[in-house]
Amino acid sequence: MASFDPISAALGGLLIGTGALSLMLFNGRIAGISGIFADALDPQRAGRAWRVAFIIGLVAAPLLIAATGRGLPVAEMPAFRESSAQMVLDAAE
Repeated sequence: MASFDPISAALGGLLIGTGALSLMLFNGRIAGISGIFADALDPQRAGRAWRVAFIIGLVAAPLLIAATGRGLPVAEMPAFRESSAQMVLDAAE
């Protein structure tokens, strides 16, 4: 598992936040993928071009990173143990 790097995490969050804020400021829309995708499928919908470009960017970005030879990060989850579930249940009481 890759170690946590606060700088790259902050930069990634900044990029996501900037993209979401830009969409809100310039289009008055919240960056919700389900709504963007549904509206992109409607050929009669105004503003279809930016929706299609947004979806293409979501798919193309990791492919471009992979094409540069850098591996995509893989999240590794710790094994679920019964004691973990018991801790959650105990905390909820």
